[in-house]
Amino acid sequence: MRVFIALPLPKASADFLAEWTNKFSQTNPSALRQLMPEEMHLTLIPPWQAEADNLKIVKEAIDAVAPLFNPISIKLDTISYKMSGLNPRLVWATGPRLKEAEELRNKIYEHLKKAGSGPVTLQYPKLLTHITLARISGKLPDKFPRKLSEKIGTQGKAAGAAIYESVPLPNGTRYKIIYFREFSGRPD
Repeated sequence: MRVFIALPLPKASADFLAEWTNKFSQTNPSALRQLMPEEMHLTLIPPWQAEADNLKIVKEAIDAVAPLFNPISIKLDTISYKMSGLNPRLVWATGPRLKEAEELRNKIYEHLKKAGSGPVTLQYPKLLTHITLARISGKLPDKFPRKLSEKIGTQGKAAGAAIYESVPLPNGTRYKIIYFREFSGRPD
């Protein structure tokens, strides 16, 4: 199965972003495959192929690290396209760098690496704060703006870390939480 580790987006932020995406897609809804609010997440460790018996190691890594963290604030301030060459491929929300989320990611990754599980390397040394809202199918429809950079203001606290499964479907991939561990706070 294909899994990844992420912070589920707080409900109020996910609902706000889903409503924005619904309004944006009204001109051509078939051109976008929107994420459901419960699928919206901040990826910490990107997808890799894991055997079912390796999930125990991934859970143990999250269980070892989550108690060291308080809920993590996620602030998002811009919605824009993620480009692939000259074509937009995603609509996403971005925000400032989250050092706490980066620290969490690095600690989980180190546990996975010591156990011989997880991805071989992390793609990027710095964590990019971005939430995918929708995937664009094919060419950008004429009714959509050619450029997109809309200022927004939403923030909330991620309550814990999750293992997601990427579930392939005929009309695209869906994301399902298969394990969640709440943050229980670090002593001050």
